[in-house]
Amino acid sequence: MSVSRHRILVLLLSMLLASTANAGERGWFGVDARYATQGFWLARKLESVEILAVAHGSPAQHAGLRAGDRILRIDDCPIPGCSILQAGKGLYRNVGDVVRVRARRPDGTEYEIQLVAGRRPN
Repeated sequence: MSVSRHRILVLLLSMLLASTANAGERGWFGVDARYATQGFWLARKLESVEILAVAHGSPAQHAGLRAGDRILRIDDCPIPGCSILQAGKGLYRNVGDVVRVRARRPDGTEYEIQLVAGRRPN
């Protein structure tokens, strides 16, 4: 499946999750990522997540994420193997919510951070 089709799948999933989320304001982390998946529709599993860009001043930048980093785990969901649905629940949070992320730099160094969902800038 092409990257653009993956982005459409993630967008549809985010809309589904946003419609079922509680009444809080939807948070923002400030990353652009490329996803590789396998499987069928909502049963799709993440194979990899690579950070393409991190917005200046974003929660992701403050936590230390950088372009080129690969995400290895979102909360208790390992990548590869995490379902798209489970990963989406981990990343679509309200402002102030915390998500734990384990990642690997291009040089192989692994690290773990806590991302606090912020407000999207105007």
